Amino acid sequence: MPKQNGVVERKNQTVQEMVKTMMNDYRLANHFLKEVIHIIVYIQNRCMLRVNDSKMPYELWFEIKAYVKYF
Repeated sequence: MPKQNGVVERKNQTVQEMVKTMMNDYRLANHFLKEVIHIIVYIQNRCMLRVNDSKMPYELWFEIKAYVKYF
């Protein structure tokens, strides 16, 4: 659906911006790109993104509480 496409496109844009920032700030070589993308998506899935919901995306998907004390 077009509405869902907009949400996905915005998420992808956010990931791309975060990748550029992390790669530039830490002066990482391009061969780390795949790992940086995985790290960013991992972090995003464990952060609270919904305004009116107290559950993280990880909890909504897997129906278990995410362990994030190491953040």
